[in-house]
Amino acid sequence: MVGATTTNFALDSALALPEVIYTSQGTKYLHLPGVTMAQNAANQQVYLLPDGLGSIRQVMSGTTVVSRRDFDPYGNLPPANPATFQPPYGFSGEWWENDVQLLHLRARWYDPSNAIFLSKDPYPGDPMRPQSLISHVLRKYDRGPGAEDRKIANSRVLGLRSSSAKDFYERDVPLAHEHS
Repeated sequence: MVGATTTNFALDSALALPEVIYTSQGTKYLHLPGVTMAQNAANQQVYLLPDGLGSIRQVMSGTTVVSRRDFDPYGNLPPANPATFQPPYGFSGEWWENDVQLLHLRARWYDPSNAIFLSKDPYPGDPMRPQSLISHVLRKYDRGPGAEDRKIANSRVLGLRSSSAKDFYERDVPLAHEHS
């Protein structure tokens, strides 16, 4: 509760990690592949459009771009990036809690200003994929969109300098039985 406003959420818990589908302020969210549709209490609809990492970069109403925004590699909005409409979804497509300036990753909270998670990853890992047992490391196997940005952010979390970060990632070797 912030001030005198309490927000309640309805969650879709059928997913491995629940998604917000309704808030007590009357906003409804429909999560579709590649886009999230939001409808407020006044029945105004907008589409939240992600980039390759899933970060909400544009908000569209019909065919008009209502808002654009950019994130740095750690999930911060640059100060010179005013947006006219700020949806609660942001970096990596996850819920941004503006009152506490934290990103809710459904399983734990992330502080982009310090590039740290506030708790350990609850996923214990898979013994058949030993690289998954190290909860705080992103390896060079991560080659998807934004992989370099995630490695830089992770290096910052681990306290590595850029030269030691490169050495750190280069020493990780693929496993013989690596599964996709």
